[in-house]
Amino acid sequence: MAGDDWRAWLWEAWRFVKQIFVLLVVGVFIVGMVRQVIRPEWIESLAGSNTVQANAVAVGFGVFMYFPTLVEVPVARMFLDLGMHPGPLLA
Repeated sequence: MAGDDWRAWLWEAWRFVKQIFVLLVVGVFIVGMVRQVIRPEWIESLAGSNTVQANAVAVGFGVFMYFPTLVEVPVARMFLDLGMHPGPLLA
């Protein structure tokens, strides 16, 4: 019985890895493509400082966008590289 449980666990783990890996690769690719389109001046003007307006813009963006957990890190890094202040990024 323990061998069957172990085999079932390995099969489910492999199935999960296949699902997540595809999402990660596609998400990172899309972030890289979007990074080439967005101008740093746009991000700096909207959320380059830790103000109420910058936080409101970041929250408004975050409400309508959904990123899988594994893609959040590259998206956050992209926005930091484009000049977004860490405060609005966390909002």
